[in-house]
Amino acid sequence: MSREERVLEALKESEDGLTIQEVIRKTGISKTAAIKYLATFKMAGKADFVESGPTRLWRLVTHKRVKKPSGKGGILKSLLRELTERADLTGSAIVKGEGVVLAAVLPKNMDYDKLETLASSLMRAGVRSIELAGMERFEEITVKGSKGRILALNEDGTFLIAFCKPDTMLGSVKLEMEELSKRIREALDSE
Repeated sequence: MSREERVLEALKESEDGLTIQEVIRKTGISKTAAIKYLATFKMAGKADFVESGPTRLWRLVTHKRVKKPSGKGGILKSLLRELTERADLTGSAIVKGEGVVLAAVLPKNMDYDKLETLASSLMRAGVRSIELAGMERFEEITVKGSKGRILALNEDGTFLIAFCKPDTMLGSVKLEMEELSKRIREALDSE
């Protein structure tokens, strides 16, 4: 399959659209090649994008017009795409309560069932550890493995989870997450 066909196939598989980073990940082509093909498709009327904050979501043009993701879920997913791209994460999620996933940009090896189980386990471990230590309120937890790290921030019972590469600078990820959590709160309170 040619590079052009791989980009078209990746766009076909996505309902919500893809960022340039996601196109690169799905196709294995360089950033320069991805930008070239997307620009060519746009000029030919095959693809278009919508802007969601600083992020462009690329989609194939169909008989339906390309529009911004609608509803709370679409807004949250768009915010997660932005975080995942800006902080160079492998995935991210917004989880409520006992593991209920509100929105997610899943890492390659993850599905929603695994994510719900993982989120629930992280929350229980974090809350229980803080309770046992008498530290009052659970704010964040970091889990480190040989192939990456997971950072989860608690924002009034809503957890923002970042799946990081092994060499990712956690300080910058945490800053991005704290900034994004304000926008997530606004989106959740808006409806």
